[in-house]
Amino acid sequence: MKPNLKDKVLYLIDKWRGQIDGKIYEPYQNEEMEFNVLFIPEQTTDQLQPLDTFFHRQLKLLVRNMYGHCKLFNSEDYSFMTTRNGNLMTQSLAHFVLKSPKFFGMIKHSWFKAGLLEDDVAFLTVKDVCFDFGNERCESPNCTNIGFIKCPWCESILCHIEFYREYHMMKCPESPYVSNESVIS
Repeated sequence: MKPNLKDKVLYLIDKWRGQIDGKIYEPYQNEEMEFNVLFIPEQTTDQLQPLDTFFHRQLKLLVRNMYGHCKLFNSEDYSFMTTRNGNLMTQSLAHFVLKSPKFFGMIKHSWFKAGLLEDDVAFLTVKDVCFDFGNERCESPNCTNIGFIKCPWCESILCHIEFYREYHMMKCPESPYVSNESVIS
């Protein structure tokens, strides 16, 4: 955190026991910088923090669908998903999905719901974008598996193997993480 701090800092945090001791913040308080810590009142986090008002439910839905589908249809991948590396891979794929411009309205809605924006916006949920496609098959060449998710970037319907095990975010032609020339085929 320290390298990113400027001359005036207002640090807003919730009252989690591990972060309410003022001694934690003393190294940041000096003549070079005005560093103020304010705490969000207890029992209000889910009402005041934008991501807690709506977004986190969508993130949980996405991750639960990844785990649930894998547990039902691919126990080998499920064993990997429950490891540290599997959790990191799952979270990076969730971040890839939710970073799509299709979810900008949903994120703005979270700010509206927390009272930080005056006007609400139309938006699509994770279910609308990623899981509302019927019983279609995976669109990857030579794959006959049932579709698991619709990629919000390239709109391909993918099975769990193509999305998760093959790490679709590095193959997606619309991925913001790879250039079009370096998309893995």
